[in-house]
Amino acid sequence: MTLAANEPRTAAQILAANEAGGMHPPEAFNEVKREVARQVENTRKAVTDAEQAAIAAQAQADILIGIDLPYGAQWARMAQGMHLAAQAATGAAETAQHTIDAAAATDAARDAQEKAERRAEQAAKWRQQAEQHAAAATRLAEAAQAEANAAKDAAARARDARIAADQTAKQAWAEAAKARAQRDIAQQEAGKAAEARKRAEQERNTAAQQRAEAEKQASLARTARGNAEREATVAHDARSRAERHEADAKKAIETAEDEERKAAAARDGSIAAERGRQAAEAKRQALEVAATAARGKPYEAEAKAAAEGAGQEAIAATNAATQARNEANNATYAAVQARTHATEAGRAAARARAAANDAWSAYAQADAAATKAEAHAANAHALAMRTNQKAAEATANELQAAEHASAAVQLSQQACGRGAAGVVRRRANEG
Repeated sequence: MTLAANEPRTAAQILAANEAGGMHPPEAFNEVKREVARQVENTRKAVTDAEQAAIAAQAQADILIGIDLPYGAQWARMAQGMHLAAQAATGAAETAQHTIDAAAATDAARDAQEKAERRAEQAAKWRQQAEQHAAAATRLAEAAQAEANAAKDAAARARDARIAADQTAKQAWAEAAKARAQRDIAQQEAGKAAEARKRAEQERNTAAQQRAEAEKQASLARTARGNAEREATVAHDARSRAERHEADAKKAIETAEDEERKAAAARDGSIAAERGRQAAEAKRQALEVAATAARGKPYEAEAKAAAEGAGQEAIAATNAATQARNEANNATYAAVQARTHATEAGRAAARARAAANDAWSAYAQADAAATKAEAHAANAHALAMRTNQKAAEATANELQAAEHASAAVQLSQQACGRGAAGVVRRRANEG
C-alpha cells in the first residue's frame, strides 16, 4: 500500500516538471502507471491469500472449539482482520492508480478551463486516496489490537498450564505407587500366559492337520467343479443340437405340407383334364357319326370338317389329360417323399432332445456333487482357520502379558521421575 501511495507523488512531480518545461509527452506517465498497476496486482493477491488464510483459520477454529478450546476463535478473528486490512489496502492502491490517471489527464489538458477541471478531478482523487489510506490504517490498527488481545490470552493460558502441570506432577507420584502394584499382578499373569501358550502350541498342531484335510477337500471340490463344468458344456451342446434338429423337423413338416397341397392341386387338375378329354372324345364320336350320316348329302363336307376338328380337340384333350396325370403322380410322389423326410426329421429331433435331457441330468448330478464337495471343503477350512486363530490369540496373549510385565517394571522405575518431568513441562509452557 505504501509503495502504491508513492507513485501518485511521482506522477505529481512529473506533472509539475512538464508544466515548468512546457513539454507534455504522452508517454511521461507510462512508468508510474506500470508500477502502480504492479502494486495493485500485488495487493489483490494479498487479499486472495488473506481470504484463504481466514477460511483455513475458521476451519481450525471450529476444530478447537469442538474440543473445548474456544481461544481458537481468536485466530479466525485475527485472520479475518488481516483480510479486511488487505482489502482496504487494495482499495487504497486502486485509488492511487486513479490519482495517476487524473494527473496524466491534467497533463494532457490544453486550455485553462480543461486544466482547471482536470486539477479539480486530481484533487478529488488525492482526497479519495487519503481517505482510503486512513481506512486501511484503521483496519491495520484493528488487526494489531486483535493480535495484542490474543497475546494477552496466550499469557493467561500459559499461567493456567503451569498450575495444571503442578497438579499433574502430584498425580504422577500417586500413579507410581499404583504402577508398582500392577507390576506384581502383571508378572503373575505372565506366568499364566506361558501355560496358555503351551496349550496353544498343541492346538496349532491340530490346526495344521485340519488345514491339510481342508486342502485335500478343496482339491476334490475343484475336481468335482471341473467335471460339472464339462458336463454343463456337453449339455449345452446337446441342447443346441436338439434345437437345430427340431428347427429342421419343423421346416421339413412345412415342406411336406406344401408338397401335399401341390399334389392335391395337381390331382384336381388331372381330374379336370380327364373330364375335358372325355367330353372331347364324346364330341368327336358324335361328330363322326354325323359325318357318316351326311355322306352323299349337300352338307357332307361341312360335317366331315367338324368331325376332323373334334378329332383334333380330342387328341389335344387326351395329351393334356396325360400330362396332368403325370404331374399329379410326380406331385404325389414328392409329397410322399417330403412327408417321409419330415417324419424322419421329427424322430431325429426327438432323439436329440432325449440326448440333451440326459446331458442336463448328468450336469445336474455333477453340479450337486461339486456343491457338496465345496461345502465340505469350506467347513474343513473354517474349522482349521478358527483353530489356528485361537492358537494365535493364545500366543499373542502370552506375548502381551510378558510385555505388560516388562512395561510395569519400567513404569515403576520411571514413576519417581515424573514429578521432575512435570516441572520441565511447566517451564516449557511458561516459555
